[in-house]
Amino acid sequence: MVTEDDTRWPPGLFGLPKRHGKIRDLSRFDALFFKTHPKQAHAMDPQLRLLMETSYEAIVDAGYDPAAFGGRNVGVFVGAYMCDSANASREAAFTSTDGYAFLGNIKAMFANRISYALDFQGPSLTVDTACSSTMTALNEAVLALRSGRCQAAIVGSSHLTLDPAMALPLLRMGLLSEAGRCASFDKECTGVARTETVGAFFLQRASDARRVYAKVVNVGINADGFKAEGVIYPSGKLRAQLMREVYAEVNIDPREVEYVEAQGVGTKAADPQELAAISAVFCKPGRKAPLKIGSVKSNIGHAEGASGIASVAKVILMMETRAIPPNLHFKEPNPDIPSLHDGSIEVVDKVTPFNGGLVGINSKGFSGANAHAVLEPNPGPSVDTLPRAIIEIPRLVLMAGRTKDSLTNTLNRMESEGPYPDSAYALLNRVGQPSVKQFPYRGYALVSMEEGSAKDVKVIEQAPSVKRPLWFVFTGLGSQWRGMAREMMQFDLFARSIHKSHDVLEPFGVDLIDLVTSEKAQPETMASPFVSITAIQVALVAVLRAIGIQPDGIIGHSIGEAGCAYADGGLTAEQAVLCSYWQGRCTELGSLPKGAMAAVGLAWEEGTKRCPPHVYPACHNAEDSVTVAGPAEAVAKMVAELKSENIFVREVDTMSAAFHCRHVHTIGPALLDVLRKAIPDPKPRSQRWISSSVPQCRWNEPAAQLCSAEYQVNNYLSPVLFREALEHVPENAIVVEIAPHCLLQPILRRALGAGASCLGLMKRNANNLEFFLGSLGKLHTLGVQMDLSALYPPVPWPVPRGTPSIAHLVSWDHSESWTVPGWKDFPMPVQRHPVVAGCVRLGRSSQSEETTITPSPTKQQSDGRRKRNVIQSVAHIIGVKDPSSLDPRTSLGELGVDSMMNADVKMIMERDFDLELSMQDIRDLTLCQLRDFAEGGTSSLTRQEKPATL
Repeated sequence: MVTEDDTRWPPGLFGLPKRHGKIRDLSRFDALFFKTHPKQAHAMDPQLRLLMETSYEAIVDAGYDPAAFGGRNVGVFVGAYMCDSANASREAAFTSTDGYAFLGNIKAMFANRISYALDFQGPSLTVDTACSSTMTALNEAVLALRSGRCQAAIVGSSHLTLDPAMALPLLRMGLLSEAGRCASFDKECTGVARTETVGAFFLQRASDARRVYAKVVNVGINADGFKAEGVIYPSGKLRAQLMREVYAEVNIDPREVEYVEAQGVGTKAADPQELAAISAVFCKPGRKAPLKIGSVKSNIGHAEGASGIASVAKVILMMETRAIPPNLHFKEPNPDIPSLHDGSIEVVDKVTPFNGGLVGINSKGFSGANAHAVLEPNPGPSVDTLPRAIIEIPRLVLMAGRTKDSLTNTLNRMESEGPYPDSAYALLNRVGQPSVKQFPYRGYALVSMEEGSAKDVKVIEQAPSVKRPLWFVFTGLGSQWRGMAREMMQFDLFARSIHKSHDVLEPFGVDLIDLVTSEKAQPETMASPFVSITAIQVALVAVLRAIGIQPDGIIGHSIGEAGCAYADGGLTAEQAVLCSYWQGRCTELGSLPKGAMAAVGLAWEEGTKRCPPHVYPACHNAEDSVTVAGPAEAVAKMVAELKSENIFVREVDTMSAAFHCRHVHTIGPALLDVLRKAIPDPKPRSQRWISSSVPQCRWNEPAAQLCSAEYQVNNYLSPVLFREALEHVPENAIVVEIAPHCLLQPILRRALGAGASCLGLMKRNANNLEFFLGSLGKLHTLGVQMDLSALYPPVPWPVPRGTPSIAHLVSWDHSESWTVPGWKDFPMPVQRHPVVAGCVRLGRSSQSEETTITPSPTKQQSDGRRKRNVIQSVAHIIGVKDPSSLDPRTSLGELGVDSMMNADVKMIMERDFDLELSMQDIRDLTLCQLRDFAEGGTSSLTRQEKPATL
């Protein structure tokens, strides 16, 4: 913001304008992330520190993890002009032998350090063409992309005003606005207000882009060449030539351009020249409407070498919002600009609709380097025109942070700004899982899209430093419940899988959708819980696969091995569901005697000993848990005895069946017959599937290595060796229970110990949309990578126009403050300065920290100066030691007086000879003419200026 305060130096110091633009805090930088040790970070120009972070943020905002470009052919093109810190570090560079002040303050490092920190291996260069540096850097980046020298590029620029002495030459040349504002194109254009800007944008080929703010149609550069007025005097002729060439190269009629973001510095020389060039190119006969123009310098000031970044940012905002922001300080058109008076050009001085046409951006360096770019807006729809899809499903947003505090702040900020459109969450989830080494904290948010809903759920954890093995555990009977899949059916992937299983079972008279979604009591059939559990397990695995989550190990409990078979690829979804159906159906048709099962809190050996005749240990669940099975009466008697001894025991509802023991052995032949038809071509089981139905001593047998009908029948008839299977789970594993209800969590936690992380995906009578998404979020905090794009309705790529920026949500570690040179850190020797008509003590004396300015000359001193020969004054200005060597008939221009020296001559004539010079250029006058005016005491000297023409 352009303000009057002492953020950089005391207002009015050295006669400088009191108002100028400042970036608020320059001391924050995540040094460790950018591989910068403290000694270098302190010695580094704050511009470079900010450039590194903004470059990273630009790539994130584009929807990419910058680490994905490491080691690739990505270019870095930085426009930089001033490097104030180099002045403050000069003394350190001479007194220190480590070289860090040198390395941190040379402009080459502005690009090269970014390439180094992010491991970008494409072209890397810093461009300095003064105020057109940014646009020149853009030109180089576009050429590199078009030629194939890089696949993507960072274009950045920076400008900080740290050293007040750097502004004194501009003050001397009369280029600074005393009021501290840029009155672009206005009658009262009295100079520029300096400001600070640091920014970057990511340039890609359109086919690679996930976000398109604007398309670079063309860009070009040229130079003014020689000008009699001097190197810094603007040339409208060459600017017009450049603009014609830029549009001709892409076969565009400039009259089609809707808006031009002009340089618009707000000086009497520059604005007329620039608008004369613009008028000549864009306002030829046949144009249908006045050309709209503006300059962001009227809003934020002149950022000099980084001014092009500000211009591009303004145009992008204009294209995103479809509104052109107004020029400030425009009250009365500059009388020296005819096009503002004849209606061919219109300065936008109020918020004006932008119709989405082509936009030109003009830039010029006072060095004579010109640049012009043509941008085209994203032609896609606005995000506001797209309907919000399935608002009932909360949006899971995955984030990462450098510190817990910074990530907390980011999640809080996201909550306060949200809810975002789905396109923004899609971008965030593309970039929210960077390297744990770089972003050690993981967090997630569950964002409700419904109005009036509760606050977001937010969780933050420190992620593990190493990748942990991921295991799936498939639960068996007992995990089913009424309406178990009702909420999950809102996920399209899940619902599609359930519908496919429904179609498989429908010929057998099973209404699967009703079984898993209805909360009403269902007719009790043995097949119902079997198919319900397996169908949900298949659907959950399908969802996990779609978002990129694959297990390193798989274990099933009882009928959970049908889910294992699907997850391992041994069975198709159809075969897995049919396998469970026939297990349940054959049990119903087997005319078995009434049986029962009970969970007992005893070890396997002890439980086996306590079993009465015809009761068998059926499931070895854990070290202290065994399930027994047998005839109903015998099991009931055993339950009563154990309860009387205060031993934990609980009957399991198995619909009067006693599975995994001799009680069901008579079912085997019929089940094998139907399963051989369902599984005609058995596939091998992979080594990641740990069998819980075949003892480890038999794993090498051929029957144990195939996912066959025989294997599934063995699973149905044999004891469940779950505890033995769990011994193969690594102690640091992440274990996910795949079931309608996370039934086995207590057993898993006891068996696997504190080193393992156990969680379920669904829970009985919970809000399973939130529970499932929360479980995915927990997996994210544990370091599991996933792509959530398949979980939600598709987002168009590139994302729609108006998708909010996400750059500010990068979570940096800004806990440290780094050195920012203050104005007193810069060397400022005492020197005579004609602008303030006296001697300015620019440094600090040993006695006082105050800056002093000697008084202006008295009237007697001025009278004495009048007697000085004008020729001597001119000789002193241009550096000629012997004034007598000058021919009085020579014009100032022929002596090499340029526009900067012209300001000095004008100042001397007004100060020492009481002449008011209202002309802009006196270089056509000879020394003799100038002397005659001075000695004749003429009070004013004017000349009719011709309008700028091209």
